[in-house]
Amino acid sequence: MPTRFFPVILTLALAPTSSLAAATAPTGKVDLLADPSFKNWVFHLSEKNSLSTKREEVAVIKDGVLQVTGKGFGYFRTKEAYRDYHLVMEYRWGENTWSKRADRARDCGLLLHSHGPDGAFGGAWQSCIQAQMLEGSMGDINVLQGKDGEGNLITTRLTCEVEKTPGGYRWKKGGQPLTFPPAGKSAASIRWKDRDPEWKDQKGFRGARDLDKPPGEWNRMEVICEGDSYCILLNGVVVNEGRKAQPDSGFIGVQNEWAECFMRRFELWPIGAFTEKTGKRTLPALPPAEWSPGDKRLASFRKTSPGLTVLPLWPGDGSRPDDPTPALSETMPQRGDNILRIGDVSKPTLHLWPAATPNGKCVIIFPGGGYNILAAQHEGSEIAEWLNQQGITAGILKYRVPRRKGLEKHTVAMQDAQRAIRIIRSRADDFGIRRDQIGVLGFSAGGHLTMLAFHHAGAQTYEPVDRHDQASARPDFLLPIYPAYLTERREGPSIDPLLRIIPPPNHYPPLFTTVAADDPFAPGALYYLLTLQQKQVRYEVHIFPGGGHGKGLRKNGYPFSEWTKPCERWLKDL
Repeated sequence: MPTRFFPVILTLALAPTSSLAAATAPTGKVDLLADPSFKNWVFHLSEKNSLSTKREEVAVIKDGVLQVTGKGFGYFRTKEAYRDYHLVMEYRWGENTWSKRADRARDCGLLLHSHGPDGAFGGAWQSCIQAQMLEGSMGDINVLQGKDGEGNLITTRLTCEVEKTPGGYRWKKGGQPLTFPPAGKSAASIRWKDRDPEWKDQKGFRGARDLDKPPGEWNRMEVICEGDSYCILLNGVVVNEGRKAQPDSGFIGVQNEWAECFMRRFELWPIGAFTEKTGKRTLPALPPAEWSPGDKRLASFRKTSPGLTVLPLWPGDGSRPDDPTPALSETMPQRGDNILRIGDVSKPTLHLWPAATPNGKCVIIFPGGGYNILAAQHEGSEIAEWLNQQGITAGILKYRVPRRKGLEKHTVAMQDAQRAIRIIRSRADDFGIRRDQIGVLGFSAGGHLTMLAFHHAGAQTYEPVDRHDQASARPDFLLPIYPAYLTERREGPSIDPLLRIIPPPNHYPPLFTTVAADDPFAPGALYYLLTLQQKQVRYEVHIFPGGGHGKGLRKNGYPFSEWTKPCERWLKDL
């Protein structure tokens, strides 16, 4: 949040505000969204820079969800001051951005320990210690010292352990303790621990190690203010902290800076009373006695150490209550062609194959089969073994098939794909996986599912069922191999409506794909790639003169069987 000065300000308050000396420590949960009339809030908005200063056009609470429209420029804060609390806020970004930040990173923030005159900092903000909400900089701390009527700085300080980087000071546990702002300065920023050194102030920016989910998905930010300590958690991970806060209490404000944001939860809890955990997640592995026939057959292909883990995707009996056909008996139809087919899946699972020498990458495999069966060996277990040889942990997704009557062909498979990615990301530490190195690889219909997993990562395909669903479902890299269904018709040229919205190049993850020229689905795949090229999205494609469709990595004398060689190099270079 750059320093600005705005002389014309509208402040709306209906009653005197409490002093810091009378700051309240919550004794039970305080729901800050329980007041849709905002009678207990003070609004402070710039008439010059706001698109609107009408309260109802700046902030709205409807059905328990706060919409910060972004049309205002300023903030609104509690009339009551607070101390010693655990703040819990769940948010998602909206699409709308306005004015000077129309094409800039979405910007909001929590103004904590706010004190002194409204607008004392640059005419726009109150003196405070801000928990920053800015794309790519979620969890930065901004310490703002406004000025009193005589021009003196209003003491606002925080001591943090930091390291110096080209982009400024960044929090580092055990680093050099420094007090911010430096003497004589009115403001300072302490970057969160993994802020991308290449951060750019542009809408949709995502750093390689960002912990927040993409726009449209819900995230949780927590700020624990105990005594003079100040600690920020994002989706369960500590990202920034300080101590010796001055003051150690104050009003709680929400910044409004030309970006739309929604908050479905905004609570204060007594210290130690909030026990919901987002950092450590567990989902019990499925014991062999509970494996389905397909699970047993798939697991039998695992010949090397370490052993595999079979994870159920859904709690309870493993099926989803909203599945139109939940009571299927799993089958393995055979045709004498050395292909394992698994059909009639109602209880999806994820088979996790760890590498003997893991490099931190993980690839979740989506076998093909037209969304009707799963080609679970040559497009599943054999691929997992190949990935393991490169140090990559592999997950084989046994997703639900066949297509459900009355639903689109991909509907239940997409639910399973999102859930699998979230489980792996939420338990990344348990499996020795980097949260920013989780990719998806799919064959044929699984290639279509691979692209859907990215294009609709922010879509809520099912209601969250547990803490795993707080993790992002966005894959970090994509490998659609001889993908099907990328166009409405096999030969193109009309892109599948579900894939027509192409994100900007900086938001598109690395993509590797390959097809054979005689594959009947090749024209559709290449037409999609041409669309990406027109949008300046970079990708790597290999087109082989022969090989047909549906061969996996099996050597069959056709040129396409060499596709793994460039793919191995591409994976290594990620």
